Amino acid sequence: MKTCIECHQTKDDINFGKCVRYDDGLRPRCKNCHNAQHRERQRIRKVEDPDYAINYSMQHSMYQKNRKLADNAFLQKCRRQAVVAQKNLWAASAEYQKKHREYYKTRKERDPEYAEAQRELAKTRHHIKWKNDPIYRAKIAHRNHVRKLKIEKQFKALSSEERSAIILFYANRPKGYEVDHIYPLVHGGLHCLSNLQYLPAKENRGKSSKILPNTSIRGIES
Repeated sequence: MKTCIECHQTKDDINFGKCVRYDDGLRPRCKNCHNAQHRERQRIRKVEDPDYAINYSMQHSMYQKNRKLADNAFLQKCRRQAVVAQKNLWAASAEYQKKHREYYKTRKERDPEYAEAQRELAKTRHHIKWKNDPIYRAKIAHRNHVRKLKIEKQFKALSSEERSAIILFYANRPKGYEVDHIYPLVHGGLHCLSNLQYLPAKENRGKSSKILPNTSIRGIES
């Protein structure tokens, strides 16, 4: 047992760093006080010497990078800490959530290569999850089944002229295009001719079940 000269708390020897300059081989300050003192010295030195701050930041980044390459456990630990920190910040700040969504939304618009990379990443994740997760496959199958039943029910409720018009609309679909519900079915949209449109396949995948701005309110369940 030893008493720290900074916080004056008596602690086990394991809470003190080793140093051969002292008779007992331990530092006079506990690890918490020693680290706090070191951080304060670094902070003051960075303020007084901007060049030191830049060099320290570069050296620290290089050290972290090399350690991540050499130590996979450290890499996984850093990733977990980053995820936890972002989740905590996300939960605590509505402003951060808004900025986060706006940044990635505008980045996809500014950078087509990034948008394409994100789409490919989403496809890869979907394929891996589809292959390895039976619960995920069951959820997708159930969702598609419910959607199919909803379309069939609404289609049967239409008149023969409206059904013929919808069949003709699907038959005349241009090559490379898909039939899209302007107001999505999951948000109460109807499977009727006034709620259908042609969209390029890639654009339709990106739209998914989103409601685009200035969408007409035609074809909505009352």
